[in-house]
Formats: sequence, structure tokens, C-alpha cells
Amino acid sequence: MIKNSLKKVMILLSGLVVVFSMLFFWEKSHEKRDIYIGVPLVNNKIYRYDLLKKDLEEQFNVEVNFVDLYKDIKPDDTEQDLMEDICTILKTNEVDMILGVPSHQLEYAVSDKLLLEITDEILNIENMHKGVIDRSKKMGDGKLYYVSPVVNHISLLFQNKKILQELNMEPLPEYMSWETFVNILDKVQECINDKNLEYYPLALSVKNANEDILFSAYDFQTLAYGLDSKIFEDDEFSERWENFYRLFAKIIYKYGKDLEEMDNGIYPKNYIYAEGNYAFMLGESYDVEVFLNESFNEEYNRTVPIKINLDFPIEISYISYDGSKTQNFRDTSISINQGTLEKELTLEILNYFLSKEYAYKIIDTRKEYSHFSNSLFSYPTYYDEDTIAILNKSYDENFDAHLFYDIEYGSRINNTDQTNDSYLFDTSLNESFTMIYNNRENKEINNVIEEALEYVQNKLKKAKGK
Repeated sequence: MIKNSLKKVMILLSGLVVVFSMLFFWEKSHEKRDIYIGVPLVNNKIYRYDLLKKDLEEQFNVEVNFVDLYKDIKPDDTEQDLMEDICTILKTNEVDMILGVPSHQLEYAVSDKLLLEITDEILNIENMHKGVIDRSKKMGDGKLYYVSPVVNHISLLFQNKKILQELNMEPLPEYMSWETFVNILDKVQECINDKNLEYYPLALSVKNANEDILFSAYDFQTLAYGLDSKIFEDDEFSERWENFYRLFAKIIYKYGKDLEEMDNGIYPKNYIYAEGNYAFMLGESYDVEVFLNESFNEEYNRTVPIKINLDFPIEISYISYDGSKTQNFRDTSISINQGTLEKELTLEILNYFLSKEYAYKIIDTRKEYSHFSNSLFSYPTYYDEDTIAILNKSYDENFDAHLFYDIEYGSRINNTDQTNDSYLFDTSLNESFTMIYNNRENKEINNVIEEALEYVQNKLKKAKGK
């Protein structure tokens, strides 16, 4: 009897051990893990990190801890200083992964091999925006070390089809080179003159009416980032940047206007194009929303003194250096620290952000899901016919979002070869464009452009200590 009682006690104790073990391991398996995510400007409410934290904690049973990647930035710091700070944060393993940093700011981290290679880790890579993948591979010498979940600020050319029809001209091709575009502008001007019409080839405001300085450097640089080329070679503009400078200078010389000529600047940006008297406008994807997104157009018009409503059909194209299917866009990034102890978890999070499920979130809540961009309108990197169909509903079928995704290449933005003094870079360009604009009447076009090019090259050489 005693033996039986002991046997029963032993069985009971064994059962309790099993139960306690199960409870222990269940507790451990359901214990929230800490994940440390580096983000830019952690306290900036524009990025809605509160929504991001809630979303990730619900999806992955984790405790999200944000680390501000810009916390040590000082007023006189350059982009290069910022990129070095990011490298330090990665080396000291302060973060498991990084979200939302503009991709070009990872240049040092990629070259220093501080990021996990993810080339074979993206589950939906066939549904990824080809330009995003191409740009990332260019930085990684053929391998992926980061990927962007969104695309924004896509550079586009807007065409007024009504004017082109009156001039008996076909709409421009979907892709064209800058040289082709400049030649077309000249042809449009000739047709306008021949038919004695009161139209203009291009809506391009380059100068204030009451100031002696242009503000074209930003436009030039934004478009030049689509050249897929370094800025400098041997401390001079690279061949592509130099050629594009000459072409952009021709556009300013021949077709740039000051604000007084453009209804005294009552329209923002170059939106006088919407009045219907200009054949073309250089713009971006945000302008697609202003012109063609019905709900946003209504919202936009409630807050501006001059309403924007197009009453003519538009066609949209890309301009690249050589007319190839290259898209000039801005992106951000998701990357994983090479030294993370949470490799499996961080890869799950990466693929969640690149999933169809998350693409729907970006499209459906575009003003809330801004963790990766401070742009009001971004487009998910993931796409298929379903996501494109939802986007197209925003435009009442007047614009086909396939245009955003039907590309092959993404232009790389280089950071390491810029002069550290970005203000000097901007002002030097502006001063040189001002020389061109102010000498339109008294100097031959090629002479004034070469003088201006030499001027800006010399200033930048001096800034680099040459």
C-alpha cells in the first residue's frame, strides 16, 4: 500500500513538473521581445510613429523601442556627418533595424558592410517596383542591403494634348531624352510662331519679378539626380551633369520666365500651366494628385486663392538622360543591422512592410501611414493589378498608375561626391543660372552658357580646396 501511495505521489509530482514546464515555456514563448528600430526624427508627429509602434506590436508580439538616428545632429553638420552617425549606431548595435532613412544616407553603411544582405530574403520581389530594386542593387554592387517600401516625388513631364493637337503634333513618347525634349520645345515654339498663336512652350518660373537672383538650383538638382551619374569626376562635373547643365541652361535662356510674366506669381509652383496656355510643365507625382485626384483636388481648392481645375486632356511622360526606361524618384529604406540578434524577426517585419496587406494600408490611409516619408502622397513599392486598380479609382480613370510602375531602372543618388557646403553648391548654381537669364538679350546663347558653366565649376573647385 505504501509503495502504491509513493507511486501515486511520484506520478502526481511528474505531472506537476510537466505542467509547470509547459507553463514556463508558454510564458517564455509569449513574452514580448524588445526590438530596437532606428528612425529619423523620432519626436516628429508627421511620421506617426505612434501608429507604427501599435501596428508592429500587435502583428509581432514585440515591444518596439525607437532610436532617433538624428539625435546627435548639429546645425552645421553635413549629410556625410549624418551618414557617419548612422554607421556608429549600427556598429555599437544600438538598433536591430533602420526604417525611413532616405536611401542615399545609407551609402556609408552599405560600403562598410554594416547591413544584412537581403537579396534572397524578399518574398514578393517579383511584385516590387523595378526602379526601387535597381537603385538598391546599384548601391550594393548587385546585392540588396536595403529596400524602400514606398516611392515618392517621381519626376514627370505634363503635356497639354489640346495645344499639341492644335499644332498638329503627336503627344511625346512615354520616355525621351533631355536632348530630344529641348529639340521638341524649339519645334513647338516654331509652330506657335508660324500659326501666330498665343501659346508658350513651357511653364517654367525661374526668377522673382523684383529680385536679381534665380531660384532654379533646386529644380536643376532634383532633375539631375535622375541622370544616374555621380556629380563630380576629377573635381569637375561628370559628363552627364555637364551635358545636362548645358541643356537646362538652354531651357532657362529660351523659355524661362519671371513671376511677373506668369500672372505675377498668383499660382504656386508652375501651376499657371493649368490655365491652358502652356504646352508642357516639368512636375512630379504630387502634381498628378493636385490635377487628377478628384477628392484631393477638392480639398486642395478649398485652401488656395486660385483654384486648379484642368479643362484639357493631359499626357504624362518621363525624361531621362538617354531616353531609357529610367525613373527619377525619391525613396526611403528598410535595412537590417548585420549584428542584430533578431535576424528572423527583422526579416519578418521587412516582408510585412513589403506585403500586399501593407500596400493596402498605404493606399487606404495615405495621410496616416507616413512612417517612411514626409511626402503627403507616396506609392507602395509592392504592386499588382489589384493595388493599381484602387489607385486608379482616385483619378476617376483619368490617369493610369501603371505609369508609376512600368519602368525598369532607378537612378542612383550619390552623396559622397558633393561638396560639404550645400549652401555654396546651391548659390553657385543659382548665380550661374542668373548670369544666363540676365544675358539673354545681349549675349549669344552658347557663349553665355559656357561662361556660366566655367563660373560654377571654378567656384565648386575652390570650395573643394582645389
